[in-house]
Amino acid sequence: MAKTISEVKEVGWSALVERLGTSGATLFIYLSMELKLFDRITFNPQIMGGRACIRGMRIPVSVIVGQIAQGATIEEILNDYPDLEPKDIQQAI
Repeated sequence: MAKTISEVKEVGWSALVERLGTSGATLFIYLSMELKLFDRITFNPQIMGGRACIRGMRIPVSVIVGQIAQGATIEEILNDYPDLEPKDIQQAI
């Protein structure tokens, strides 16, 4: 199975989806875990119903993205969520 971005490019996305026999969401989870692209974004059925969260905390990625969309700065979000780090927000957006 492809483990680097260049290997994924060589295999091709459609071939990878066909090989995995899975949906786009599951492919995203697989790639984020296997390739370490989004090591701060976690999916756990026991936390927030399996929604994408930051580092296993009960802070959904959608909340962070929503705040950015509403015009919040990274500094404001970090003040609102002191457990977050700047890299958490970067990966969420």
